[in-house]
Amino acid sequence: MGDAIGPVAFPAARQAAARALAPDATLAEAYTARAYCELVYDRDFAASEASFRTSIALSPSLLEPHWALAHTLIVLDRLDEAESELGRAREVDPLSFGLHLTEGALALARGNADAALERARSVLELDAGFANAHWLEGIAQELLDAPASSYVPPVCVARVYARLGEIDCAFAWLERALEICDPWLVFLNVWPRLEPLREDPRFRTVLRRVRLPTT
Repeated sequence: MGDAIGPVAFPAARQAAARALAPDATLAEAYTARAYCELVYDRDFAASEASFRTSIALSPSLLEPHWALAHTLIVLDRLDEAESELGRAREVDPLSFGLHLTEGALALARGNADAALERARSVLELDAGFANAHWLEGIAQELLDAPASSYVPPVCVARVYARLGEIDCAFAWLERALEICDPWLVFLNVWPRLEPLREDPRFRTVLRRVRLPTT
């Protein structure tokens, strides 16, 4: 899996969601699609949470907005709330790939790379080409000091350079992540091993560009 195509894909997806909602403002799936754009591309976390909750209110049995809302809550470091929302997702479909990967993201946020790697590989056993599972696997492997067997996102490369003390290289990779709208950028405030960067003024600049809290 190569670089993300966010600069092209997300605006198109947002336009498609707007077209779907124009004649019918009760389409839960369209709110979910819009919420993804708000989360990963706009990085408007309040708007993303609101859109996911609207989708759930319109269709409580729809699986995706439950685990996707949990994803947003992880980004906001509201981990207990995220776990509760994942519980609701499990009630709908305990075998969902999205559920398993979001559980892996929650495990990473809590410092449990082993659990994250297990979740990623459980998905890859069923679908070896699932891109998000490869991303999660690569990040978990980096935390476990294991060789990566798949594409590693720019944010993960930045973390490696940060750990090695190559601060300028780390920021160069964060800049690359910003350019391609790396979806893992939104986790910068909750992932470990970025400590060497946190006191650098450039890191706060990156957080502001991602629209994450800087304190």
